[in-house]
Amino acid sequence: MTDRDAQRALDEVLTPVSSSPDDGADGASTSRVSGWARVLRGNKPVWIVAGIAVLSLVAGLVLGRFVISPADAAANAAAPEAGLITVPVELGELSNDVTIRADVGYADAVDVSVAEGVVTGRVPEVGAELGGLAVALEIAGRPVIVLPGELPAYRDLQVGATGPDVLQLRQALEAVGISAGDGASDTFDAALANAVARLYTEVGYDAPASEDADESVRAAEQGLLSAEQGVTSAQRELDAARGGADAVAVREADNAVGSARRELDAARATGADPLAVADLQDALGLAELRRSQLDRPADTGAQQDALAAARSARTQAAEELARARAGALATLPQAEVLFLTELPRRVDAVNVEHNHVMHRTVLIVSVLTANVPHVPHAKAFFRDDLGYEDDGIDHITVKFGFSDDQDLPRALHAACLAEVLDIDPDEMQHASYFISRGALRPQPGNRGMARWRKKLFVGLAHNAADPAARFGLPAQRTVTMGSDVEI
Repeated sequence: MTDRDAQRALDEVLTPVSSSPDDGADGASTSRVSGWARVLRGNKPVWIVAGIAVLSLVAGLVLGRFVISPADAAANAAAPEAGLITVPVELGELSNDVTIRADVGYADAVDVSVAEGVVTGRVPEVGAELGGLAVALEIAGRPVIVLPGELPAYRDLQVGATGPDVLQLRQALEAVGISAGDGASDTFDAALANAVARLYTEVGYDAPASEDADESVRAAEQGLLSAEQGVTSAQRELDAARGGADAVAVREADNAVGSARRELDAARATGADPLAVADLQDALGLAELRRSQLDRPADTGAQQDALAAARSARTQAAEELARARAGALATLPQAEVLFLTELPRRVDAVNVEHNHVMHRTVLIVSVLTANVPHVPHAKAFFRDDLGYEDDGIDHITVKFGFSDDQDLPRALHAACLAEVLDIDPDEMQHASYFISRGALRPQPGNRGMARWRKKLFVGLAHNAADPAARFGLPAQRTVTMGSDVEI
């Protein structure tokens, strides 16, 4: 088909077909359909090419939706530009759960020793936990209170004491929830004393106080009242002295002057002896002088001194009352507090029982008699800590010459003075002595010694010297402990 034929066919399609008015609408519609059919049949290659082009366009558009270049992918993945975002403001807590792996355990063990005395209760069980405000033990009816801290208690604390132990006590009370005043102060004041009283209330015990504290306070209050009355009396006397002579004294002085003048005038009128007139003149002058003295300011030096003395006595009485009241405030004895780090602590072992006695220092004493008459003090003592320096248990060997007086308490006192033992020499005066003495019991069924030898040996042992008397131990502080020994 040439271009001319195609143009002719197109003109035939586009040119309306002439019809008579009688043909109707059906004829016109049939003519148009047949025209489009001829176009399609006559131009099939053109339409095929057009269809392929349309399909290619659609396929390209569809593939373009799914095939993305790396640059476009990166651009699409990038964060959008920051914009203004508004949300309602809410008040609350921000929290975040963090899961970590860890091993939980107790801190290193700590050996704890408390003051000597009879254990009366509150003995902890093995495995129990001791935290702040716990009672570790009860000794002689008084608690041993656990508080957080590193510095061990080394003295009794009362009002007026200062130091790092006071600061530690204040901080420890704050840590367990008891307000103790100024947390940075290292002075034991009334606020801290009141906090100590609350501490004892928390653990269920009475706060320690002096037995005669109330009586001292009452006596000091009475003394202050007397001093106040003395000041009032001295002030009244001073005010009276500053007010000058009273009306009665002035009137008496005026009367004396008037009487002396009248006597003098009468003597002159009667022509009395000149000596008598002179005496009357002197009497008049003396009366006038006494009257003039009443008009002068009074000398109040003595009254002022008395007032100053009364005020000084009042000041001293007030200070005494303050000291008495401070003495009545709660104190913290050294033996009733136990400072421990890293609370709570677990009890791993308990070495005391109810009604047992706690001793601060235990000495194991061995006595040797040397083969010389006398042993000098420099060679008389040998100390052994038994491998533990801070457990309060020491072994000491005391050597005596066979001519020495084997007075063991005096020898131990000398060892303390020589610093062989780390004990106050005065404490040896209150030491308790425990000695062992076995009682021999012969048993007929036991083989070995003959029966008569057993009886002889028992008799000789029974007649042996009493070790308490031999070594000069005080009877009132010596306990003899023994057991039966079968031979």
